[in-house]
Amino acid sequence: MDKVANHVWTNNTRQHLEQLLEKRTGLDWRSLGESALEQALESRRAICQASDHGHSVLQQESSPQEYLDFVCQDRNEFDALVDTLSVPESWFFRDEEQLKAVANEALALARAGISCVRILCLPCARGEEAYSIAMMLLEAGLSAGQFQIEAFDLNERFVMAARRGEYSLWSLRGREVPELYLQRTAGGVRIRGDLLPAIQFATANAVQPQCLGANRYHIACTRNMLIYLSADAKKRWLSTLKSALESNALVIAGHAETLNLFDADFVPQSGQVYYRRAETPTRSAPPIAAQFSTRLGAAQVEVMQVGAQRVVNVKEPERFSPAVFQPATVAKPAALSVLPSAPRNYLAEAVAEADRGELSNAERAFERYCQETNSADRPASAYYLEALLLSQRDNRRGARQALETTLYLQRDHQDALVLLSCMLENDGDIAGARRLRDRLARVQQRGGAHG
Repeated sequence: MDKVANHVWTNNTRQHLEQLLEKRTGLDWRSLGESALEQALESRRAICQASDHGHSVLQQESSPQEYLDFVCQDRNEFDALVDTLSVPESWFFRDEEQLKAVANEALALARAGISCVRILCLPCARGEEAYSIAMMLLEAGLSAGQFQIEAFDLNERFVMAARRGEYSLWSLRGREVPELYLQRTAGGVRIRGDLLPAIQFATANAVQPQCLGANRYHIACTRNMLIYLSADAKKRWLSTLKSALESNALVIAGHAETLNLFDADFVPQSGQVYYRRAETPTRSAPPIAAQFSTRLGAAQVEVMQVGAQRVVNVKEPERFSPAVFQPATVAKPAALSVLPSAPRNYLAEAVAEADRGELSNAERAFERYCQETNSADRPASAYYLEALLLSQRDNRRGARQALETTLYLQRDHQDALVLLSCMLENDGDIAGARRLRDRLARVQQRGGAHG
């Protein structure tokens, strides 16, 4: 990268390109790391010098500045640069517990009288997440006609790859191939044809107000979207998302993405991952019965109405079998539990209660944990949990201090870096937020911890 570092770019043109990136895509390129844009510019310049791709081609001896001028003027090349900057990292059944939450919600909606559960997946990358959701829904007992998944991405190449439905075995990350839905090929796997009609893939620019049209969704998976957007783009995207959601819709965010920091109508449900679109008086969905249960295959489902909140309990179906949904050679970790004969693990109890959205119970368990431990002996995970609990009580100052302590104890704690950068940005400290994102990019390159 010494070659790239020695390139001299005219500041005015470079700033113009950065402004174009934010205006047209909402992308905060610094969230990808300080060197990401330099690498993408150099890669595209080399391609333009080497081949004829249907519009003006740079001369072999063209300078970096000439390419910079070119990309600012040529929309096709600008789009190609954006594609190069896109982050395609995804795989089948990534964060499986979140996908199960989607399946459980869809199952409850179907049983409540929704004829077709509409699910948004954006960004969809190359389609692994959307196909994983479809497989989960079918395994949970829904038919293909009971749901519709609409998956969007800014990168047209990713969308075309998703429509083809062909993947390497690495996209399964060591899992057994679910033969019911994936067909083995010489180079990997291919989505079976009967799964394709339930998913519609299309390109969309999330920061354009009409990107979702008049569509309305019951569930939205927008994981790892906010962390790549500028502050203004985040607010624009959440406004667009909010208008596209049914009241009380379930939103799945990425780890430590804090939707409610930018829009109070997104109500946290469990930690910083699950959110609800706030209820409104215009809700038209059929009411859920006070309590009922039914058998679907091997799944026992209970749906209860508690005030205005739906509570869904789904015992995992037998068809979610280790042979299909678990790694072939790595055993599934046992669920965290407190054995009667062992001392109570109040920190584990607090984490479990927080994951269930039981804030008061989590706070009580965490208080007991603090009473039994010295502050100097507590791990980074304890301070991170404290930050999450304080942020839910709008104690931003305390949450910020807890996050700073988390990062003092564990410098590569990715969730803490993301959450603190969002807080700083929301408070107007743009420079501080950028420093944390640069640090996050370096941690991700090294494969740091999520905590």
